[in-house]
Amino acid sequence: MRQPLLPLEVHNRRLHEARKLFFDRGSSPDELVEHTVLRSWERCRRGGLSDGAVARDDGVVTTPKLREACERNSRLIAHAQGIMEHVYEQIRASDSLVMLSDARGMLIHRVGDPEFVTRAQKVSLQPGAIWDESLRGTNAIGTALVEQSPVEILGGEHFLGLNSFLTCSAAPIFDPQGRMVGAIDISGDYRTYQRHTLGLVRLSAQLLEKRLFESEYARELQLSFHPRPEHVGSMQEGLLAVSCDGCLLGINPVALDLLGLRRNDLSHYDFAMIFATPLNSLIDRAMRDPHSLIALDTRSGERLYATLRGALPRRLDVPSPPSRAADEVAKRPPQRRREGEIRLDDLKTGDERLNLAIQRASRVVGKDIPVLIQGESGVGKELFAKAFHQSGDRSARAFVALNCAAIPE
Repeated sequence: MRQPLLPLEVHNRRLHEARKLFFDRGSSPDELVEHTVLRSWERCRRGGLSDGAVARDDGVVTTPKLREACERNSRLIAHAQGIMEHVYEQIRASDSLVMLSDARGMLIHRVGDPEFVTRAQKVSLQPGAIWDESLRGTNAIGTALVEQSPVEILGGEHFLGLNSFLTCSAAPIFDPQGRMVGAIDISGDYRTYQRHTLGLVRLSAQLLEKRLFESEYARELQLSFHPRPEHVGSMQEGLLAVSCDGCLLGINPVALDLLGLRRNDLSHYDFAMIFATPLNSLIDRAMRDPHSLIALDTRSGERLYATLRGALPRRLDVPSPPSRAADEVAKRPPQRRREGEIRLDDLKTGDERLNLAIQRASRVVGKDIPVLIQGESGVGKELFAKAFHQSGDRSARAFVALNCAAIPE
């Protein structure tokens, strides 16, 4: 995890010293830069890149090749577009771009501030440009794809000096089979860096992965579950795709963690080997009451709460005896979410300051107490306010956002 951000001038001074040690003296500035950045610098140097170089000539593809890449990734782009537009609305007018790459780092979709696009074009932050680390040095997209985890690259942490005006945050995107299919990125002017950007990118990647999973297995049974009933339907839920005869077809990373499984183990298990509650009982319950939250027991004795949706059969060929565990509904089931609804718990990304803000806001949810949300432009104040509204008992009512700057005097 990145250390607490230093004041800009101090951060610049430390980076200057780190670059001097690494590029001029060949020393390792371990205490001056993040380990992720240092690993990337070392890979770039081994690959023959120079910090004063420009990107290699093969870093931008032709229009026909870009069109082919977009066609290959049409499903990814289709699911990402709405998410990217929503993210952009949170950071509009902050000299930023929201970008999507494929698995090799080629930019295949972009939205952002027109004023910043001109500057971005100078370093090929444009559709068709390949931001593979071996071509463009340390950068959020390329490095996130190598590390296979969210990455933040600030200013002079970029290997190539010409990219040092940028601050970039990117998170890799994985398909339901666990294959990395691309990355989502927010890039902007280094001087406008916001601490929460990496969390916003991570949340966007998780939402996109969830949509890819639901689309991939739309014709199968989809089990959503979590030990805490209020997390069913949130970004924290486990997702499992299963056939009507109990074969496991797909699983998301959260479900792997909750069940203590590895993806390679999936082919060795079926539904009955993991869960004590019979699948037929779950299907029967879901057919009778598709909106119910069902208690689900694992073979290890853990109690989970679940919903089952998707391609439910019209009737069961072999009905199972009633299962007490499967029929037991949570005593206080949470209010059913509407599609696209986001709540405070969904914003948790691991950032301590954001988690503290969520904790404080949660104390007054549903109470007649005014809340003042402060922050720089682009940090996601409106998204936080909307999540606060939808976490309360008035979530069914309209959420009205007023742009004070647009109101005439």
